[in-house]
Amino acid sequence: MFSRSRFLILAAILFCAGSASAQNARTISVIGHATEKASTAPQRTLQINVTCHEATAALAFARMSDALRSVKQALVTAGAEKKDITEGAVAMSANYDYSKPGVPPTISGYQLSQPLTVQAENDQVLPRLIDAATTAGASSVSLGSAAGEETSDAGLLKSALDDAHERATELAKASGVTLGDVVSVANVEEATGGAISERQREDQEHRQGTPQPKSLELKVVYSVH
Repeated sequence: MFSRSRFLILAAILFCAGSASAQNARTISVIGHATEKASTAPQRTLQINVTCHEATAALAFARMSDALRSVKQALVTAGAEKKDITEGAVAMSANYDYSKPGVPPTISGYQLSQPLTVQAENDQVLPRLIDAATTAGASSVSLGSAAGEETSDAGLLKSALDDAHERATELAKASGVTLGDVVSVANVEEATGGAISERQREDQEHRQGTPQPKSLELKVVYSVH
């Protein structure tokens, strides 16, 4: 794998070659590299529901506000982070009284339901969160999981471009020039007809027999002045 000094020498050669061939269009050419993040293990999540019944909508909303505050405070005390507690959309339904024969049903009250989703760092904290939510007044608690994080193609592209810009900025500063705009961007694999780059070849030699994460190498050309 190229060391930093070998990278600077190679890039300087490309820079000088560009200067000699086109005085009015000096450029710096660098390779930006990015590798996808390994997917993290799915996080444990609790699906909590808080329900309340009151004779009027005003009382129901006031009661719900108090109940949510109590449940969330209990979760934080039990080990949950405030940023890991997410409120869902509140739902309201009317309760009807059908007890009087021959008389149309009348609204006897209102029911509000508010879901909460809580992410847990590990399985050890889960029992405490479940007990805390139940004790604080949650009407139901269920266990689920959230998918782990992985790098999207767009994220991979941005990382490769950011890496190229960082390298080009360092080279331009060392060369005493000012980095300009991007002139061109090309996928290294596509630009070489499918041949792998030196960096990719070295990575493969060190990772024989192991799954390869998705990676991207871009050849980025910048103008300098």
